[in-house]
Amino acid sequence: MAKTVLLLSVGSLVGQTVLDCLDGRRSGLRLVGMNSLAAAAGNFRCERTYLAPPATENAAYRQRLLDVFEQEKADLVIPGRDDDVLMLAEIAQSWPQWSGRLLVGSTEAARIMDDKIESARFAAAHDLPFADTVCSDEDGAAQAADQLLAASGFPLIAKPRNGNGSRGIFVLLDRSHLAHALAHPGMAIQPYYDPPDTLAPEITGGIPFFWAVEEARLHGVQTLIGRDGRVGPACAFVSTMVSGRCEQLLRSDEPAVLAIARAYAQQIAAIGWRGPFNLQLKRAGDGFRAIEMNGRFSGGTSARLHLGFDEVGLTLNDCLGAGTVPPVHGASPSVDVVSRRFCDFPLPAVAVRELQTQGVWTRQA
Repeated sequence: MAKTVLLLSVGSLVGQTVLDCLDGRRSGLRLVGMNSLAAAAGNFRCERTYLAPPATENAAYRQRLLDVFEQEKADLVIPGRDDDVLMLAEIAQSWPQWSGRLLVGSTEAARIMDDKIESARFAAAHDLPFADTVCSDEDGAAQAADQLLAASGFPLIAKPRNGNGSRGIFVLLDRSHLAHALAHPGMAIQPYYDPPDTLAPEITGGIPFFWAVEEARLHGVQTLIGRDGRVGPACAFVSTMVSGRCEQLLRSDEPAVLAIARAYAQQIAAIGWRGPFNLQLKRAGDGFRAIEMNGRFSGGTSARLHLGFDEVGLTLNDCLGAGTVPPVHGASPSVDVVSRRFCDFPLPAVAVRELQTQGVWTRQA
């Protein structure tokens, strides 16, 4: 009998990559999606999809999740965004009858990963290398920022402590930028380690119509933590990020990066995290420092499949039973670089209208 897997935020980039990883390997699965937008391609790659309130409507979103859990009795629920991770961890704590079906771990671990300030404190408590971090709205923030500036100089980078998807991030090039970041509550201010060669556009001839900081040297490791709490296989890579999206993934075998990621994974597993664990790092001097972590699959999940790391298959087989997802056939072991490009997916008007008006769409036989 097919296992039911519920993919939250199925219209997101993460939802797309999980679906891509399962292409041609879904005979043992029944895929159900949830999404807040009706006109999203991922919705119609599932057997059934439910329309959800925006995650910002916290109580309504939680209730919709609980209602769908009751209706579908999914064998596994996969978060698609950071908001989903924290919500599922809180549901697992408050409604333990669902905890074994949710691809998350403890609320403590989820909150640490969701908050860059708490991530820095967690790293310091376990003597793990993490970016020096100042919180804009804590006592002594201005003095701490001056010390950070004296130690590392400009550029600095300011991020929402609970942000995701590269939204709300600012590169700080001078003291006026730093003062602006300090005036905003909830900003995590860090050195901008190993910055790209060009950080600001040339504006003498006007403002560029298109502009984005390209991150071509972002190191990452995706690690899997089993249901038994054991730290499992990992894949290290270097990403080229444009506008918050991974456009190229390069295989990495940097021993220091893998060692740091394993140490982080062991500590986060020790406080109850289970499932995917992603660590992002930057080169700082002759070593590496983590800059953030999260507990889900990522936008680079399908690219890592082409590098030989089947994180979705391994995770589903760990949670649902060996052989639920068969191995990939025809994968090339010689791939070291994956380039990502857009693809077209036509949206059937009748299906979009059905999902929008009825709140659920079901694929017809």
